[in-house]
Amino acid sequence: MAICQAEPNLKDNWRKFDAMSVLGGILAAEKDYDRAEPLLLIGNEGMLKRAETVPASNRPRLKQTVERLVKLYEAWGKKDQLAAWQTRLAEFDQPPSGK
Repeated sequence: MAICQAEPNLKDNWRKFDAMSVLGGILAAEKDYDRAEPLLLIGNEGMLKRAETVPASNRPRLKQTVERLVKLYEAWGKKDQLAAWQTRLAEFDQPPSGK
């Protein structure tokens, strides 16, 4: 993510965290789980913290960060983490609460 460090406009931009998640997903597909996990977790956290700045047309990317984590833990065989992330994924399909 050196490009994100070199480009000041991306340091705190949701696109940086989306890119981290995408890269983590690629690493997970290559079965490089140890390197994929931190990118996926940081990417997800960063996207969620910046959710309000993500344009509506790109909002599906928030769910995609969680889907990548589900795929990681499923492929890796980490059942506890898988269950937790499946619960979070299911929350995307729930209607918004009236809070």
